[in-house]
Parts: sequence; C-alpha cells; structure tokens
Amino acid sequence: MSWSRKDIAGRIHQTLPFRFRRTEYCFALSQDLFSSHEIDLGSRLLLQELQNCAKDTARAVYDIGCGTGVLGIVAARDFNADRLVMEDRSALAAAFSGFNAEQNGLAGVAESFCRAVGADGHPSAVFDLVLSNVPAKAGQPVRTLLLQHALASCIKGGLCAFVLVKSLATETEAELRRLNVAELRVVPHAGHTVFLASPGDRVNTALSRNASSAYHRGRPVSHTIESTPVRQQGIWGLGEFETPSFQTLMLAKMLRSLDATAPLVFWNPGSGLLPAWARRTFGGRPLTVGADDALCMIAVSETLLQNRSRRTRVPVSTLLSSSIRTLRSSIQEGSIIVLSIDASLSSGARSELDRFGEDLSGMSVSMVVAGNSAEVSRIERQRWASVHSRSRSRGLRGLVLRIR
Repeated sequence: MSWSRKDIAGRIHQTLPFRFRRTEYCFALSQDLFSSHEIDLGSRLLLQELQNCAKDTARAVYDIGCGTGVLGIVAARDFNADRLVMEDRSALAAAFSGFNAEQNGLAGVAESFCRAVGADGHPSAVFDLVLSNVPAKAGQPVRTLLLQHALASCIKGGLCAFVLVKSLATETEAELRRLNVAELRVVPHAGHTVFLASPGDRVNTALSRNASSAYHRGRPVSHTIESTPVRQQGIWGLGEFETPSFQTLMLAKMLRSLDATAPLVFWNPGSGLLPAWARRTFGGRPLTVGADDALCMIAVSETLLQNRSRRTRVPVSTLLSSSIRTLRSSIQEGSIIVLSIDASLSSGARSELDRFGEDLSGMSVSMVVAGNSAEVSRIERQRWASVHSRSRSRGLRGLVLRIR
C-alpha cells in the first residue's frame, strides 16, 4: 500500500511558506518529523552559505537525511537541477519529501527513498551537489560513514555541504581533512558550523565492506527475558542498547499467555529484542516485522543474527513502509499483532492506528499493546477492539485485544 495524498494529508501538522532568493516555497510539516514547526536554523544557515559559494548550477542534487526535503528541494530549484534524490532513515520523511517536491514543482525531477546511509554499499559519484543537515545524535561512527558516503557520491569538482551543531565542529573538520578533500571551507556560526568540501583525486572515500557495522553501538549484550536468554546488538539512533525496555518485558509476558502457534506480526520493534525473543521462545511460529525506520530493519537483522541456532531457523518476513496499514496484506486469520506504544502519539499517528484497526474488522485477529497509560487507554476505548485481558507495571499499561 503506497501512501496516497489523503494518507499524507492525515499526517500534516502545518503548511509553512518559505522564501529563498526571490523564490516562494511551501512545505508540509509533520509532528512526527524533525523541525515540525519551522525550517530549522541549521538548514537556513546551510542554504545561506550556498548563496555565497561560487557554484551557480548543479545538474544532480543529493539530500542525505532529508527530513521533509527542505534542503534538497530549495537547492534543486535554485541551482536548476534536473535530478534530485532525497533519502532518510524514516519512511515517513521520505514520503513527505516526495510530497513536498511535487508541491514545489519538482514532480518530474525528484526521487525519495527510505534507507540507512551506506546500506546499499558503495555509491557512484554521480552528484555535483550533496547536502546534509547531519544529525548530532547519530553517533560518531555513523557521522563518519555519512561524510564518506557523501564524498563518494560527489563528482570531482562537485560540492558537499554539511551543517552540524557547533559542539561537533572540531571533530568534523578533523575527519574531513583526514579524508583528504581537495578543498574545505569552514564557516562558524553561533550554534552551528557549515562545511563546504570538494572531493578531488586523492579523496579517501573507502567505505567499510559491512557498512551496517558503523551503526553498532558497542558489543552485543546478553539479557534474560521471561527465562529465555537473548543477545542484542545495540544500534546508534535506537533505544534498548543496554537493557530491555519495560514495554518489551510487559509484551513478552503477555505473549507467553497466548496461542504459541499463532503467527506474530511486530510493528516498529526498535532494536529487535522482542522478535528475537519470540523466535527463540516459540520456535516455528511465523514472524513478520514491519517498520517505518530503516535502522529498525538493520537492528532486527543484526539482533536475529546474534540469536541464530539450529532450533530457531525460522524465516522472518520484513516490510519497510511509511504506514502501519501496509501490514494488512501480511496478516492472516489468527495472527497476533504486537505494538509498543510511544509516550505520546501525534494526532496523525493516532488516526492511522485507528484506521488500521478498522481495516482488520471482521478478521479473527488479536492485538497486544503496551506503553504509555493514557495512549493505551485511548486504544481500549476504540470501537474496533474488545478487551481480552489487562496488565499494569511500572506506570505502563498493557492490553490483549480482540479485533471486532
């Protein structure tokens, strides 16, 4: 199920006008994406510095970690590009970037993808302008991978433009110089620093053969969940890198009491601990994992790898999508859907979850949810579900629901 205009409209928090060099833009923003109320300062500063560089045209533009697509869309129009590629770890961000490109007159030029940087291996140097508002919380190995990936994607004589928070400026400058860029201009601002780098003949863009290892947060650690030992590989940008969350522990306990042969369907299971535990605990039970985050898919793969054994060689189906509703085609009669509910869902995410429940009406399907008490209570009141059992622990609520 691809996202329609109606689907995206349900996740728009506000529509924001933006002016850059006499050109008017309009961007749809979401509460579930970075910079949901304004065009963030880092992006504004990067665009400002692009005005001051010598480059005046760019045939192909690449926006890494695109968010809602502001940097790529503005640069593509301003530099008269005939190709724009935008990518983000968030499938929702990729969907919004494509929508915003179309709204701003770039429908025939733009492509947007959900993927983690470096996940597709070595890129080809085909872009002459590469942009990134580099996320500070990505972790140093991931930031290094992003810089390498950007430079390797840029043609000789092209331009890579990065903006980072000021606290990472010294580290980033040292890393770019270590990569032997042909030219480097560092432009400090009050809270951010902009880097303008050009790759040359000697640029070191060697990427790790296993790029996903850059996302590893330390060594794998061992846990015991409901008497079952599970090993976990922590991933930068995801939680549960030291201990299982209380939601995971509650969900595992509730799943213990249910049909041990029913197919399990997980949505956004974070670091993959719960699918790995279920695979080891229930043996041959079919598993499906869906997510709107490419890093979640990496985490599930890595954590399952840590828990492989002859006894648990069960195939796990994976599905990367912007919307939980895409899971509908993977759900069989008797399936159990497993959800960990965030502290507070946006109104758009709530509506999407409710539509998903309504999509399943008439099927013999169960849903196991755990998380924030207020959000779980709201789900309990929906007309598409009836309560089979309830749980409480450490300020969280859990429910086993039957779909009506």
